[in-house]
Amino acid sequence: MDVLNPHILHQAKAHPLTKNILKAVDQKLQKGLLHYKTKEESSLEQFLYWYPSLNSGLPVVPKKDAIHQSIYMFHDMVHTCLYDPLPDSSFQTYILGKMVGEAMAQLIADGIFASLLQANYQPNYPYKKRYYIQMYGYLKSMDMRTLSIALAHFAIFDNRTPLIALCHSKEAKKWTHVFCNLYAKMFQADLWWNHQIYQQYQGKTFDYNPNYCYRNNKKTSLKTIETIVDHNLMLLEQLEQAETGNGILLAEQLSQGNAFVYRFVQVNYKNKIEAAVLHPIRKKLSY
Repeated sequence: MDVLNPHILHQAKAHPLTKNILKAVDQKLQKGLLHYKTKEESSLEQFLYWYPSLNSGLPVVPKKDAIHQSIYMFHDMVHTCLYDPLPDSSFQTYILGKMVGEAMAQLIADGIFASLLQANYQPNYPYKKRYYIQMYGYLKSMDMRTLSIALAHFAIFDNRTPLIALCHSKEAKKWTHVFCNLYAKMFQADLWWNHQIYQQYQGKTFDYNPNYCYRNNKKTSLKTIETIVDHNLMLLEQLEQAETGNGILLAEQLSQGNAFVYRFVQVNYKNKIEAAVLHPIRKKLSY
Protein backbone atom coordinates (compact mmCIF):
# COMPACT_ATOMS: atom_id res chain seq x y z
CA MET A 1 0.00 0.00 0.00
CA ASP A 2 1.47 3.37 -1.02
CA VAL A 3 0.81 5.59 1.98
CA LEU A 4 3.44 8.22 1.36
CA ASN A 5 3.59 9.80 -2.08
CA PRO A 6 7.09 8.93 -3.43
CA HIS A 7 7.87 12.58 -4.16
CA ILE A 8 6.98 13.54 -0.57
CA LEU A 9 9.00 10.62 0.73
CA HIS A 10 12.02 11.86 -1.22
CA GLN A 11 11.93 15.18 0.65
CA ALA A 12 12.07 13.37 4.00
CA LYS A 13 15.32 11.75 2.94
CA ALA A 14 16.99 15.17 2.81
CA HIS A 15 17.29 15.29 6.62
CA PRO A 16 19.30 12.61 8.47
CA LEU A 17 16.74 12.20 11.27
CA THR A 18 13.65 11.81 9.09
CA LYS A 19 15.63 9.64 6.68
CA ASN A 20 16.63 7.25 9.47
CA ILE A 21 13.08 7.13 10.84
CA LEU A 22 11.74 6.11 7.43
CA LYS A 23 14.47 3.48 7.10
CA ALA A 24 13.72 2.03 10.55
CA VAL A 25 9.98 1.88 9.80
CA ASP A 26 10.58 0.27 6.41
CA GLN A 27 12.71 -2.45 7.99
CA LYS A 28 9.87 -3.37 10.36
CA LEU A 29 7.35 -3.30 7.51
CA GLN A 30 9.54 -5.64 5.46
CA LYS A 31 9.85 -8.04 8.41
CA GLY A 32 6.09 -8.02 9.07
CA LEU A 33 6.57 -6.31 12.45
CA LEU A 34 4.51 -3.32 11.26
CA HIS A 35 1.53 -3.12 8.96
CA TYR A 36 -0.82 -0.50 7.55
CA LYS A 37 -4.47 -0.72 8.56
CA THR A 38 -7.56 0.96 7.09
CA LYS A 39 -11.05 1.65 8.41
CA GLU A 40 -12.50 -0.49 5.61
CA GLU A 41 -10.53 -3.56 6.64
CA SER A 42 -10.74 -3.09 10.42
CA SER A 43 -13.31 -2.94 13.16
CA LEU A 44 -13.53 0.37 15.02
CA GLU A 45 -11.62 -1.14 17.93
CA GLN A 46 -8.89 -2.56 15.66
CA PHE A 47 -8.51 0.75 13.84
CA LEU A 48 -8.31 2.90 16.98
CA TYR A 49 -6.13 0.46 18.95
CA TRP A 50 -2.75 2.15 19.37
CA TYR A 51 0.45 0.70 20.83
CA PRO A 52 3.15 1.74 18.36
CA SER A 53 5.93 -0.61 19.51
CA LEU A 54 3.65 -3.64 19.69
CA ASN A 55 0.96 -4.97 17.35
CA SER A 56 -1.32 -2.01 16.57
CA GLY A 57 0.07 -1.14 13.14
CA LEU A 58 -0.05 2.21 11.35
CA PRO A 59 -3.57 3.58 10.72
CA VAL A 60 -4.21 5.04 7.28
CA VAL A 61 -6.29 8.13 8.06
CA PRO A 62 -7.64 9.83 4.91
CA LYS A 63 -6.95 13.56 4.75
CA LYS A 64 -7.82 16.31 2.26
CA ASP A 65 -4.54 15.99 0.37
CA ALA A 66 -1.38 13.88 0.09
CA ILE A 67 0.79 16.35 2.03
CA HIS A 68 -1.53 16.44 5.04
CA GLN A 69 -1.92 12.66 4.99
CA SER A 70 1.83 12.12 4.69
CA ILE A 71 2.59 14.37 7.67
CA TYR A 72 -0.11 12.62 9.70
CA MET A 73 1.27 9.19 8.82
CA PHE A 74 4.84 10.28 9.47
CA HIS A 75 3.80 11.37 12.97
CA ASP A 76 2.70 7.81 13.73
CA MET A 77 5.87 6.42 12.17
CA VAL A 78 7.95 8.57 14.54
CA HIS A 79 6.13 7.02 17.50
CA THR A 80 7.50 3.60 16.53
CA CYS A 81 11.03 4.97 17.09
CA LEU A 82 10.49 6.76 20.41
CA TYR A 83 10.27 5.37 23.94
CA ASP A 84 7.04 3.40 24.32
CA PRO A 85 6.66 2.16 27.92
CA LEU A 86 5.12 -1.24 28.50
CA PRO A 87 2.16 -2.00 30.84
CA ASP A 88 4.40 -3.04 33.74
CA SER A 89 5.99 0.42 33.97
CA SER A 90 5.33 2.68 36.94
CA PHE A 91 2.57 5.27 36.66
CA GLN A 92 5.01 8.15 36.18
CA THR A 93 7.17 6.28 33.69
CA TYR A 94 4.18 5.17 31.65
CA ILE A 95 2.20 8.42 31.46
CA LEU A 96 5.21 10.72 31.12
CA GLY A 97 6.74 8.37 28.55
CA LYS A 98 3.62 8.32 26.41
CA MET A 99 3.05 12.07 26.61
CA VAL A 100 6.66 13.07 25.96
CA GLY A 101 6.51 10.75 22.96
CA GLU A 102 3.46 12.62 21.68
CA ALA A 103 5.15 16.00 22.02
CA MET A 104 8.33 14.83 20.31
CA ALA A 105 6.56 12.95 17.51
CA GLN A 106 4.66 16.13 16.73
CA LEU A 107 7.87 18.16 16.78
CA ILE A 108 9.56 15.82 14.31
CA ALA A 109 6.59 15.29 11.98
CA ASP A 110 4.75 18.61 12.09
CA GLY A 111 7.91 20.63 12.64
CA ILE A 112 10.97 19.11 10.95
CA PHE A 113 9.31 16.96 8.28
CA ALA A 114 6.62 19.51 7.39
CA SER A 115 9.24 22.26 7.17
CA LEU A 116 11.26 20.14 4.74
CA LEU A 117 8.18 19.94 2.54
CA GLN A 118 7.54 23.66 2.87
CA ALA A 119 11.09 24.40 1.72
CA ASN A 120 11.34 21.88 -1.09
CA TYR A 121 7.94 20.55 -2.20
CA GLN A 122 4.94 22.24 -3.86
CA PRO A 123 5.59 25.87 -2.85
CA ASN A 124 1.99 26.84 -3.65
CA TYR A 125 0.59 24.52 -1.00
CA PRO A 126 -0.95 26.54 1.91
CA TYR A 127 1.63 25.52 4.50
CA LYS A 128 0.80 28.56 6.62
CA LYS A 129 -2.53 26.96 7.48
CA ARG A 130 -0.53 24.33 9.35
CA TYR A 131 -0.07 26.38 12.50
CA TYR A 132 2.63 24.16 13.97
CA ILE A 133 4.93 25.28 11.15
CA GLN A 134 4.25 28.91 12.05
CA MET A 135 5.49 28.35 15.59
CA TYR A 136 8.31 26.02 14.61
CA GLY A 137 9.70 28.56 12.16
CA TYR A 138 10.49 30.86 15.09
CA LEU A 139 11.78 28.17 17.46
CA LYS A 140 13.69 25.81 15.15
CA SER A 141 17.02 27.42 16.06
CA MET A 142 16.61 26.01 19.59
CA ASP A 143 18.39 22.75 20.30
CA MET A 144 16.03 19.79 20.13
CA ARG A 145 16.40 18.90 23.80
CA THR A 146 15.40 22.35 25.05
CA LEU A 147 12.45 22.59 22.67
CA SER A 148 11.25 19.05 23.40
CA ILE A 149 11.28 19.65 27.16
CA ALA A 150 9.33 22.90 26.81
CA LEU A 151 6.77 21.26 24.51
CA ALA A 152 6.36 18.33 26.90
CA HIS A 153 5.70 20.62 29.87
CA PHE A 154 2.88 22.18 27.90
CA ALA A 155 1.54 18.83 26.66
CA ILE A 156 1.44 17.28 30.14
CA PHE A 157 0.96 20.12 32.60
CA ASP A 158 -0.69 22.71 30.32
CA ASN A 159 2.21 24.99 31.21
CA ARG A 160 3.19 27.16 28.26
CA THR A 161 5.64 29.33 30.23
CA PRO A 162 8.77 27.33 29.20
CA LEU A 163 7.73 27.60 25.54
CA ILE A 164 7.03 31.33 25.72
CA ALA A 165 10.42 31.81 27.40
CA LEU A 166 12.05 30.51 24.20
CA CYS A 167 10.39 33.23 22.09
CA HIS A 168 12.54 36.23 21.22
CA SER A 169 9.99 38.29 19.29
CA LYS A 170 6.35 39.30 19.43
CA GLU A 171 5.62 37.18 16.35
CA ALA A 172 7.19 34.15 17.97
CA LYS A 173 5.06 34.63 21.09
CA LYS A 174 1.97 35.19 18.95
CA TRP A 175 2.32 31.90 17.03
CA THR A 176 3.34 29.96 20.12
CA HIS A 177 0.16 31.11 21.86
CA VAL A 178 -1.82 30.17 18.73
CA PHE A 179 -0.30 26.68 18.86
CA CYS A 180 -1.04 26.30 22.58
CA ASN A 181 -4.63 27.48 22.17
CA LEU A 182 -5.24 25.10 19.26
CA TYR A 183 -3.59 21.99 20.68
CA ALA A 184 -4.51 22.20 24.37
CA LYS A 185 -7.64 20.05 23.94
CA MET A 186 -5.71 17.38 22.06
CA PHE A 187 -3.07 17.05 24.78
CA GLN A 188 -5.70 17.10 27.52
CA ALA A 189 -7.57 14.27 25.80
CA ASP A 190 -4.36 12.32 25.29
CA LEU A 191 -3.43 12.63 28.96
CA TRP A 192 -6.87 11.41 30.03
CA TRP A 193 -6.81 8.56 27.46
CA ASN A 194 -3.42 7.28 28.59
CA HIS A 195 -4.53 7.46 32.22
CA GLN A 196 -7.68 5.44 31.51
CA ILE A 197 -5.64 2.75 29.79
CA TYR A 198 -3.03 2.58 32.55
CA GLN A 199 -5.76 1.99 35.11
CA GLN A 200 -6.46 -1.30 33.31
CA TYR A 201 -2.88 -2.43 33.97
CA GLN A 202 -2.69 -1.68 37.68
CA GLY A 203 -2.65 -4.78 39.87
CA LYS A 204 -1.78 -7.11 36.99
CA THR A 205 1.38 -9.15 36.60
CA PHE A 206 2.87 -9.29 33.12
CA ASP A 207 5.15 -12.16 32.16
CA TYR A 208 7.02 -11.74 28.90
CA ASN A 209 10.29 -12.56 27.22
CA PRO A 210 12.52 -9.45 27.43
CA ASN A 211 14.31 -10.62 24.27
CA TYR A 212 11.16 -9.67 22.35
CA CYS A 213 11.56 -6.02 23.39
CA TYR A 214 12.86 -3.41 20.98
CA ARG A 215 15.34 -0.76 22.09
CA ASN A 216 12.45 1.67 22.55
CA ASN A 217 10.37 -0.46 24.92
CA LYS A 218 12.97 -2.18 27.06
CA LYS A 219 12.11 -1.93 30.74
CA THR A 220 13.51 1.15 32.43
CA SER A 221 12.53 3.67 35.09
CA LEU A 222 12.29 7.25 33.84
CA LYS A 223 10.30 9.60 36.04
CA THR A 224 10.95 13.06 34.67
CA ILE A 225 10.33 14.80 31.37
CA GLU A 226 14.03 15.57 31.07
CA THR A 227 15.21 11.97 31.45
CA ILE A 228 12.64 10.74 28.95
CA VAL A 229 13.59 13.40 26.41
CA ASP A 230 17.25 12.39 26.83
CA HIS A 231 16.31 8.72 26.39
CA ASN A 232 14.38 9.53 23.20
CA LEU A 233 17.29 11.52 21.80
CA MET A 234 19.55 8.53 22.46
CA LEU A 235 17.09 6.22 20.70
CA LEU A 236 17.00 8.52 17.68
CA GLU A 237 20.80 8.50 17.53
CA GLN A 238 20.73 4.67 17.42
CA LEU A 239 18.27 4.32 14.54
CA GLU A 240 20.94 3.10 12.15
CA GLN A 241 21.79 0.17 14.41
CA ALA A 242 20.17 -3.17 13.63
CA GLU A 243 16.95 -3.61 15.60
CA THR A 244 16.22 -6.81 17.48
CA GLY A 245 13.05 -8.01 19.17
CA ASN A 246 9.57 -8.80 18.00
CA GLY A 247 6.67 -6.52 18.96
CA ILE A 248 4.09 -8.95 17.61
CA LEU A 249 5.21 -11.82 19.86
CA LEU A 250 5.66 -9.41 22.76
CA ALA A 251 2.07 -8.21 22.35
CA GLU A 252 0.80 -11.80 22.39
CA GLN A 253 2.40 -12.31 25.79
CA LEU A 254 1.30 -8.96 27.22
CA SER A 255 -2.31 -9.32 26.01
CA GLN A 256 -2.73 -12.47 28.12
CA GLY A 257 -4.83 -14.31 25.55
CA ASN A 258 -6.76 -11.32 24.25
CA ALA A 259 -6.56 -9.67 20.84
CA PHE A 260 -5.40 -6.37 22.34
CA VAL A 261 -3.16 -5.38 25.22
CA TYR A 262 -5.85 -3.09 26.66
CA ARG A 263 -9.62 -2.74 26.37
CA PHE A 264 -11.02 -0.18 23.97
CA VAL A 265 -11.07 3.42 25.27
CA GLN A 266 -12.50 6.10 23.00
CA VAL A 267 -11.97 9.83 23.47
CA ASN A 268 -13.20 12.89 21.60
CA TYR A 269 -10.24 15.16 20.91
CA LYS A 270 -12.51 18.11 20.16
CA ASN A 271 -14.08 18.23 23.60
CA LYS A 272 -12.42 20.00 26.50
CA ILE A 273 -11.68 17.84 29.52
CA GLU A 274 -12.22 19.75 32.72
CA ALA A 275 -9.19 20.76 34.77
CA ALA A 276 -10.73 19.11 37.83
CA VAL A 277 -10.52 15.75 36.04
CA LEU A 278 -6.92 16.24 34.96
CA HIS A 279 -5.60 17.83 38.16
CA PRO A 280 -5.27 14.56 40.15
CA ILE A 281 -3.41 12.96 37.23
CA ARG A 282 -1.03 15.89 36.90
CA LYS A 283 -0.48 15.98 40.67
CA LYS A 284 0.69 12.35 40.62
CA LEU A 285 3.08 13.23 37.78
CA SER A 286 4.60 16.27 39.46
CA TYR A 287 8.23 16.10 40.49
